[in-house]
Amino acid sequence: MENNFISFLSNLVKYPIPSDGHCFFHCLLTAISEEYRQKDYKKKKLLAIELRKNLSLYLDKKLSDNKTVYQSLSRGNLPELSNYIHELKLDYLKKLLLSDNSVGESIFELVSEYLDIDLYVITKDINKKFILINNDRDLYHKKRPSIFIFYKHNHYELGVSPYISFDNKLHYQYYGFNVNKFKEFINYDY
Repeated sequence: MENNFISFLSNLVKYPIPSDGHCFFHCLLTAISEEYRQKDYKKKKLLAIELRKNLSLYLDKKLSDNKTVYQSLSRGNLPELSNYIHELKLDYLKKLLLSDNSVGESIFELVSEYLDIDLYVITKDINKKFILINNDRDLYHKKRPSIFIFYKHNHYELGVSPYISFDNKLHYQYYGFNVNKFKEFINYDY
């Protein structure tokens, strides 16, 4: 199974993503929306900023158990963990999401839950072997539609599978997405 996964990753190509502090969000939006892919850079950046804002607001959403999304992350342990790791505090996460700064693993689970996706963030170790940054299968990999993102030198790029159509045009496969499902997450009126 693991060899099949490594083989699969080896066949993905990196889809070019702007390096503007929002690259992680550009990856997500490129994967989930054909409409986003058709926009110019300025509009794409506005959509990335909107997604960040929506995620920041989502942290406060009340769930059926009367906890907030923030209180439910990391198996309900995030508030306690934030006593030891400042970057996990609710205010810090909100400010990070509302900024132009690059993000990291602290928001991966939030994104997975918000978009209802399995998120695979991949890098290579010193031996150039693929490793998953977010390898907790209970949190990130729940047999939902998947997004594959490569990370290197503080930059994220989307992993896609290229193919040639019958009309001899190059296309990319964005794995497991129903684009209409994601209309509720982003306002495309820019």
